[in-house]
Amino acid sequence: MAFKINEMLSAINSVGGLTKASKFMVEIFRPSANPTDRGPPDTTNGGSKLTFLCESAALPGIAYQSDEIKMSGYGNIEKRPTGTIFQDIPLTFYSDNDGSVIKYFHSWMQSIFAFNDATNPNGSVKGLPMNSFQYPTEYYGTVQITVLDETEKENKIIVYKLLEAYPIAIGDVQVDWNMQDQLLKIPVVFTYTAWTATSLDAGIVNRNSITRANSLKSTSNFIDKELNQIQERVQTTTPINRNQF
Repeated sequence: MAFKINEMLSAINSVGGLTKASKFMVEIFRPSANPTDRGPPDTTNGGSKLTFLCESAALPGIAYQSDEIKMSGYGNIEKRPTGTIFQDIPLTFYSDNDGSVIKYFHSWMQSIFAFNDATNPNGSVKGLPMNSFQYPTEYYGTVQITVLDETEKENKIIVYKLLEAYPIAIGDVQVDWNMQDQLLKIPVVFTYTAWTATSLDAGIVNRNSITRANSLKSTSNFIDKELNQIQERVQTTTPINRNQF
């Protein structure tokens, strides 16, 4: 089949054109109401500005861990999926002269692990004792990455949501007297437990899924009960007094 430029342009126009990598928006949602101040602050404390200061982001991909098997014990090797892989997502933000961006992420990081108080090693940071980790539910957030089209309305092409997300690293930032015409950028790496996208089919609840879920829950409850009984027997067992022998 001969290549025809007109057919290529027609095919591109039929799907609304091609997506530009520069049309995107990042929103970060974090736990808000927290009277003990143990969790990260809400979006009103600097998070809303990040939408306009995010220079670059990465969209999550899909990958599976796999094992190599031979169906008959010999012959051709076949790969079978055994688990999912969620790669960490890098985001880069412009630094502002108020320092609100770096303060925002420093605060979030300190709400995960308490550090940076050498003068008071027995104190606390963000309500946490020094050198201790917070419960994950207290610092989990959601990162939403939206890809937009180039129309005036900037319609949403696809929306990704990184669930139970939090910053796992703030990268080193280089400063240099020779970089007078360059803006300071803060690289932040996010990790998460799962992600969703508007292009993925949502799960459907049916008889088979309910039966399987109930079976898994029943098995889990049985295992927990057996473990609790074993632990109780171990705790109530009288220790052996070696002086009796």
